[in-house]
Amino acid sequence: MEICEAARQCAGPLIEKLGYELVDAEYAMQDGLMCLCFYIWKQGGVSLDDCEQVSRTIEAPIEQADVTQGRPYCLCVSSPGERALKTERDFERNLGACVTVELKSALKGKKKKFRGKLLSYGDKVIINTGKENVTFENEDIASVSPYIGF
Repeated sequence: MEICEAARQCAGPLIEKLGYELVDAEYAMQDGLMCLCFYIWKQGGVSLDDCEQVSRTIEAPIEQADVTQGRPYCLCVSSPGERALKTERDFERNLGACVTVELKSALKGKKKKFRGKLLSYGDKVIINTGKENVTFENEDIASVSPYIGF
């Protein structure tokens, strides 16, 4: 079984029992270390305390289940932040929110990134930039991610 799938199966029910949604699990190199990272979500946002609570809850079961098959890792729990939207649930959760759409190549030779309110997704992605609705074909999109402005 793949490491990420084993991690989801092990930690997912525990995370949900705490009242969070498991958005994704990744096992990847970060800053020279292999990290097993869980992305969680809840209505109203995820705080540092939330991440700490989830981390403390899943640490022992993840270790006991040996989801990395003996490979060393750093456990990380995070909000989805600016992580690219991947699943239908990601898009559902972000309907009406501000997103950044990055295209594989510039639209009509002018622009490659667009920011606006996510209006629709599916066969196409539609955002409202504040001036107009812009429609993108899925095959033209490199990524769609939440916009987090300060």
